[in-house]
Amino acid sequence: MSLGQTSIAYPNREDGALASEAVSPLGGDLNERSSPWWFRRRALRRQIFHPNNFILGLSCAVLAIVFLWAAVPSLFSPDTAVGAYPTQVLQPPLGKFFLGTDQYGRSIYAELVYGARSAVLIGVLATAGSAIVGSLMGIAAGYIGGATDMVIMRVVDVLLALPGLFLALIFVAALPPNLMNLIIAVGVQGIPAYARVLRAQALQVRGRLYVDAATVLGVARWKILARHIVPNCLAPVLVLAAIGFGFAIIIGATLAFLGLGPTTPPLNWGALIASGQGYVNQDWWITTFPGLMITAVVIAVNVLGDWLRDHMEPTSR
Repeated sequence: MSLGQTSIAYPNREDGALASEAVSPLGGDLNERSSPWWFRRRALRRQIFHPNNFILGLSCAVLAIVFLWAAVPSLFSPDTAVGAYPTQVLQPPLGKFFLGTDQYGRSIYAELVYGARSAVLIGVLATAGSAIVGSLMGIAAGYIGGATDMVIMRVVDVLLALPGLFLALIFVAALPPNLMNLIIAVGVQGIPAYARVLRAQALQVRGRLYVDAATVLGVARWKILARHIVPNCLAPVLVLAAIGFGFAIIIGATLAFLGLGPTTPPLNWGALIASGQGYVNQDWWITTFPGLMITAVVIAVNVLGDWLRDHMEPTSR
């Protein structure tokens, strides 16, 4: 045994004999720390390419690409969303346009790239709006209680009585068909989920000892709310928002498919599917690629949401 090593003896469970293991004073198994570099690289490669980690990394890559499309679409597509080639109408994929063209001669790839901004705006703004409003309603109902709790939860019950898509249809049908009204309609349908979850979380936090101690010491209720209640209720919001982002994209695409979204290019991915439904029997690529894009984004967001839930709520594993 060399200098700097410590021998730890422990009974062998099989034959009762004592065995020793060399450990480093710095901690960790010395044999592992001094193992050849290719073994360490192999272990790292196994960790990176583990099925769960690989799927998570792939999901993050999909979301990163979509957000980059939304931020700088001209960097990824040489064509614009309104650029049409009359002589290249209904061109199949894997030609000059590797995702094909639509009935107007527009590149499907360019429409996907420029349509990502609408999808991301709906997902981010609608989710943020419903998370903020629903969380404030839920925390107020759970912490204040009494008549405030009853009034807020009755409003939430009315919203929950209607399916999310139908609730969004009610709001968007009464407003002009533009992107902001579509975001408002999608955001309203997501409020009840946040309100119910945050109410339960606020009730749980309100019963903890440090909240009782602050109340006994005479701390103002708004200070208790800001310092103790709200910070300890944020973990479920992040998980719900990650999952709600994908659901907001689906609702927005559905409303756009029904013709209740913006009608001028660049179109939402749902509107792109609607524009090609009359050509689906022969020119399948017009509807297929926008549908695959929506599916990929929603799956990626759900994978990320599951990862957040496992790391922020270990008991759910």
